[in-house]
Amino acid sequence: MKQSQLMVDKFITKVAIRYENPKTGEVKLFSLSKPNRHHNLIHEATKNGWSRSEVLAADQGFMYMENTEKWCTRNTAFRIAAESGQIVNILDAPPGILFSEHFW
Repeated sequence: MKQSQLMVDKFITKVAIRYENPKTGEVKLFSLSKPNRHHNLIHEATKNGWSRSEVLAADQGFMYMENTEKWCTRNTAFRIAAESGQIVNILDAPPGILFSEHFW
């Protein structure tokens, strides 16, 4: 069932990466809308001034944005995407962890 056919409170609207500098505590966040995936974010972040080390460290900070403008982790995003009918691709991936390849 497609998201538009459901009456849901939350759904995923963007993919994002987050990097926190371990020395300064500075946080960088970069996001893109549908149909972009995390690999698109990595490419665009480097084009927008992120260093290679920031991009590689951000791998642990892959995130998603809800329609409510709230950021969420892969685990929370998986639950939201499942409940809103957004998961269209079954992946050989750890259960309960959302990957952008699960949808769009």
